[in-house]
Amino acid sequence: MAESLGWAVAILAALAAVVGRCVSAKRRKVTRTPTAPPDQMAASHARDAIETAAQRNLDAIDDALEGDDPAGDVADMANRRKR
Repeated sequence: MAESLGWAVAILAALAAVVGRCVSAKRRKVTRTPTAPPDQMAASHARDAIETAAQRNLDAIDDALEGDDPAGDVADMANRRKR
């Protein structure tokens, strides 16, 4: 009787160890997954402003190149930019 009690305790301890290890492994897998960074509103507004300004500059250059005096118009734009 005493021998079977020892075996039962050993089996229960081994079973508890296996179940505990499985549960802790699942918990670690859930917490280690990477999450996406939040959307940066300031960065998106800055990006939009930069793209809009660049497009305006390109449009101004295109208009200057299609005018009557392309070299003079581009030179005027460069002089204004330099100041």
